[in-house]
Amino acid sequence: MFWILATTAFLMVFGGILLVLPSKHERRVGQMRIDARKSGLQTQGIVVTDVNASAVERVTAGGKIRTPKIRCIAWEKRYSDDYDNIPLWTLYESSKGSAPIQGFIVEPRLNETGLEHQREYWGRVGRAIDHLPAKLIAIKSSRNSVAWIGQELMDSTPEEFIDRMSVGLKELSEANTALAKRLRSE
Repeated sequence: MFWILATTAFLMVFGGILLVLPSKHERRVGQMRIDARKSGLQTQGIVVTDVNASAVERVTAGGKIRTPKIRCIAWEKRYSDDYDNIPLWTLYESSKGSAPIQGFIVEPRLNETGLEHQREYWGRVGRAIDHLPAKLIAIKSSRNSVAWIGQELMDSTPEEFIDRMSVGLKELSEANTALAKRLRSE
């Protein structure tokens, strides 16, 4: 009986400790996010709308409309300067989308943003997206920054992931600032 109690106590104490320790994957992602901050990128957990949700996921059993959400990580690069007329949009990866970039839908609609005729700009945005890591859910352009929103996929080394993220977000930032400068001079 003593050995059963001793074993149970041992498992409870050390099992509890092992449950609260981060896993190897969690430590790797944590270190990657610290390295990202050293590279000038910021990360944060966010929740975004799932634009690809099925009709079943958009309605409850009682017939009430709901908005499906996805938990994601946002990797953000802030602009080096303040610009008054940075374009504000969010591109969601979607099989339903085709404009302005194949495979994406834009929010708000292009005619609301005034960017419907900016083909060169959207071409630069599309090339920048090609450099970003996989598992992309959305790309966001805001007053202060550009952001990749998605799931962190660890199919590459953390250094490669951060490098791809840095290059893609830098290109997006440059496209936005170039458009803002051009619009200011017009």
